[in-house]
Amino acid sequence: MNIQQMRYFAEVGRFQNITKAAEQLHIAQPTLSIAMHALEEETNLNLFRRVGRNIVLTKDGEHLLEKVNRLLMSIDRFDDEVKEMSHQRNYIRIGMPSQIAVPVMPLLLGRFREQHPDIDLEIIEESGMRVVEMVRREEVDLTIFHHLVEDTEGLTYRKLADWPLCLAVNVKHPLADRETVTLEEAVRQPLVLLQQAYVTTRYLMKKIDARHIEPNVLHYTPHMSTMWNLVHTGTCCAIMSANARMADDNQICLIPITPSVILHGCIVTKKGRQLYEDEKKLIRFLQTEFQSQDETL
Repeated sequence: MNIQQMRYFAEVGRFQNITKAAEQLHIAQPTLSIAMHALEEETNLNLFRRVGRNIVLTKDGEHLLEKVNRLLMSIDRFDDEVKEMSHQRNYIRIGMPSQIAVPVMPLLLGRFREQHPDIDLEIIEESGMRVVEMVRREEVDLTIFHHLVEDTEGLTYRKLADWPLCLAVNVKHPLADRETVTLEEAVRQPLVLLQQAYVTTRYLMKKIDARHIEPNVLHYTPHMSTMWNLVHTGTCCAIMSANARMADDNQICLIPITPSVILHGCIVTKKGRQLYEDEKKLIRFLQTEFQSQDETL
């Protein structure tokens, strides 16, 4: 006797009427009648007797219903306890690539923490490919990352925003007054880029290779701060996603590249892994934040 049979039998016993019980269970009346007949055969008990259009439980039926109701109460309590476990976890491990950390970290440690002070966040800053592998191995619960088709196996992507690549230059640079630059113009500048293991650089290099352009890269670095400092001092230019802008730096201009080179920002989780309630809150928060930012652009 399985749980579904128990719930069917409990409703029939409660209403003493197949039609009303079927309506309550949202199933067809013949389906419920067949299920009750099968239950009698399975248990080898006469559970019902008919009185006009209604049915009445036999003594065996009443005895079985008492046991079934006790079991269902225990099952419901167990279900509630499991749900409570998912609600009370209150701890999220987040992998964070350096470029994405620039706009996201203030949101997580600012507004999200204010709204959900009971949820502890452990944020691990690593390269994009590293944090994706950490999601796959369940070393972190989720990451915010750029969507690349080659990286989708075993992962679930939830879109946050589109982040175009821009040329970052010092305000005194000859291109600083331009509204846009071409990719060819951008890569001819003396550049500092994130290391080639980083997704932004890998994506950029694919675009460059497709156009058979030789980029003028002076230095590859794992640190956003190094990139920003070299641009700030006018030593180099950089190509980075628009979301990587440092706050209140009036010495740097971000110039959109045309035609647009777009990175899709996504929340990445492991496919098939259940989300805890605190993770759902974080995902809803970020989706709302980036949606509202998109609407104000």
